Amino acid sequence: MTFAGNSEGFTSFDTSRSNETNDGGNKDDDGIGPTGSGKDESESENRISVTEDGTDNGIPEPPTVFPEGDLRETESCPEEPAHNDHGTTPSSEWENPLSSSENGSGDGGGGGDRGVVTRFFGVRGYGTKFVWVIDRSGSMYGSKLSQVIKEVLQSLSDLNDKCQFNIIIYDDRFDVWRPGGKLMTADTANRKDAERFVQDITSRGGTEHRLPLLEAIKYKPEVIFFLTDGQSLKQTELEEICHASGNISINVIQFDDGYDGRSEILRQLALRNKGQYKYINVATSDAL
Repeated sequence: MTFAGNSEGFTSFDTSRSNETNDGGNKDDDGIGPTGSGKDESESENRISVTEDGTDNGIPEPPTVFPEGDLRETESCPEEPAHNDHGTTPSSEWENPLSSSENGSGDGGGGGDRGVVTRFFGVRGYGTKFVWVIDRSGSMYGSKLSQVIKEVLQSLSDLNDKCQFNIIIYDDRFDVWRPGGKLMTADTANRKDAERFVQDITSRGGTEHRLPLLEAIKYKPEVIFFLTDGQSLKQTELEEICHASGNISINVIQFDDGYDGRSEILRQLALRNKGQYKYINVATSDAL
């Protein structure tokens, strides 16, 4: 991997050689790995045990205990309102994670009462430490990228000076708004600088998800918002990211032109990291 500085203060990292550790380069058109196993536990945790003669004895059975890492199928959330808080009207399907938080955020640093709620395409994250990982590949050109820029800017406006953040944009390389491994305080000056960085995003290149996601994890946020229109994440890469992510919540927003459909491996990335998965069919969305 090579990197070079530029006049705008961020660093571009070349991930084109990632196939040396990655079983081959990734593109947008394939690479969906095996799905994770799921269980549908439809019985209540407060069941009454039944004796052999068919009568209950009034003693509640203990709740089912799931082994660590065990995945259960989640229920689909109801459709979003016709207009969400950011004024968009996406045609989408989204799911809640196995998280105890209504916002689907992780417990990575404990936002507590100091935290804020920010939204990205209607997906909520709660905390004080955020990283956005945005696909800028060639297939994101036009209205898709324009809407992404608008949503990032709106998300940044939700932050206050108690929050910290960073932004990573990627194709087959990735650029970090403020490289160096530290999140930046979301004061007015930094938010304005980040807005300029986001507004300058243009589409280009292929798609390499693995390295920008691993880079985002290095910043130790509580919440990652990950947006892509590519499906080329391999099962081995999924396992590597899940192993590295610790207690970070990873929310996944998948754009689709109407051909590939929902990516199970991207869905697993969210579910296994206490995040939300949201699918947006851009072919039928009024917002794009």
